[in-house]
Amino acid sequence: MVVKEVDFSAYLNRSCQKVFKFVDSSGSLYDFSDSTSVTLKFYKDILIPLEIMGSIDIVEATVTFTLNSTLHTNETGYWEYTIEDNKSGEYILIGKGNIVVEEFVPFSNTFNAFLSTELPYNLTLENNFINQKLLYWRTILQEAFDISDADLEIESAWPMLVNALLAKLVVFEALELAARGSYVQFLGGSFADSTNTGGGNIKKIETGPANAEFYDMGGSINKLFYAPMGGISFFDTLKSSLCGLSNKLKVKLPMCKGNTIGISPIFNQSPFINYSTLGDTDS
Repeated sequence: MVVKEVDFSAYLNRSCQKVFKFVDSSGSLYDFSDSTSVTLKFYKDILIPLEIMGSIDIVEATVTFTLNSTLHTNETGYWEYTIEDNKSGEYILIGKGNIVVEEFVPFSNTFNAFLSTELPYNLTLENNFINQKLLYWRTILQEAFDISDADLEIESAWPMLVNALLAKLVVFEALELAARGSYVQFLGGSFADSTNTGGGNIKKIETGPANAEFYDMGGSINKLFYAPMGGISFFDTLKSSLCGLSNKLKVKLPMCKGNTIGISPIFNQSPFINYSTLGDTDS
């Protein structure tokens, strides 16, 4: 029997099943026909491991182990395990490795989650700028998605893809503002703070005996608009993605040329509104 080391992960406070398939040194399926039991020993305690009895499938040569949320995944950590086959009192090591129990981080459909994936790594936006632009675009789009005034600032009332669109719009407007040279209106941090990651590369000015260091803000921002030969800039990519999503959602945006969606997008959005067609009359 060739014992290979296999590592696997489980999530904090969540039960899970792990299925192992075993083969012998010749590549043939391992023979469990005379096995009394197969046990996974989980070494949370070096001296007294937790033992998990496996469910054997002799035909497929697989063993299924169930880790529960009470004993096995109730804390995060990194532990060793072994798998032993009991053949009428003779214990044979047939598997080993490490178990990593980690926190489960679900994907988020919130505006902030989408915003964090849209922003360049070295760009930080002021909260006032974000909130003001978010309110502005929500007000414009609320009719398209039948959002009431009461629900305007309730994030859960907005569809997931609209939150993604709003994030793209906020970043697009920030970069558009930057293109006009108004960096300090929306960028966070202090120009004098050497730990600021949003200010670009440090430049130095020497004037006789004195010298001063400053952040090359313009150089950092300009890279976002620079298109290499035969390519497109980050700004162009963002605009293309923004307009593609707006077409998907059937909303018209002023920065998207050629967008032929009607200016009253609720006409296209709501399945509950019946519009008369040519020749129909009111009854």
